[in-house]
Amino acid sequence: MATTKTADSSKELIYELLPKVVADIHAVPKSQRNAFQKFNFRGIDDVYPVIRPALAKHGCAIVPYAESVDIDRQVLRSKKGEDQSWCKVIVLMRYTIYAPDGSNVVARFYGEGNDTSDKAIAKAHSNAYKKFAFDTFCIPTGEPDPDHDDVKNPTPQPKVDPNDPARAISGAEAARLTNLIEEKRKAAGFTSGSALDVAKAIRKDVLGDERCQTLKHLTMLCDAVESGKYDLDTGELINV
Repeated sequence: MATTKTADSSKELIYELLPKVVADIHAVPKSQRNAFQKFNFRGIDDVYPVIRPALAKHGCAIVPYAESVDIDRQVLRSKKGEDQSWCKVIVLMRYTIYAPDGSNVVARFYGEGNDTSDKAIAKAHSNAYKKFAFDTFCIPTGEPDPDHDDVKNPTPQPKVDPNDPARAISGAEAARLTNLIEEKRKAAGFTSGSALDVAKAIRKDVLGDERCQTLKHLTMLCDAVESGKYDLDTGELINV
């Protein structure tokens, strides 16, 4: 934050009034809801009603000025396959807080806004202003301090050996059995029934139920299919 100084800055009224303005500003909670992205937020209209009375009470004013504006416009493809304009704006705003005697302090803040219509610049300005207001006037949020509670380190999870016979298998791995049986059935000319039914029959015969839970189980069943120790029609194992 920069300051415009005179010969004797200790007599400048801004230094006397700024703490009083801060003292008259109360907390601004997140009172608005973004229904699409499902999060709460503070809008610019939540900030103005809090700051304006305090500034007016002490005869102070804020004058904004955009020192730089960076605009990036693109045409993107939407999920529906349609071209959609997209605009990203980054602004560097300068806010000068004046006291009745002309003394002032200056604060600079960046703001960013993204929009598919014409609101990117307005969003960037609002973003910068909220940052300026909360930091400059030390506005409380009315929310718990994130440092209030100790953060416990998560319990490290043991690494899983992909070659461990006892490890659980994924759905994609379990599908190996069904795909293998399907290939064998097609090669043998079967057109009725399904590979899934045969696979279930084999799993039930070997394991006593229809689950194929571990790499050991999966390997055993696939080996049985590969070696021809099963009935392609019924799924019953032969000599196992």
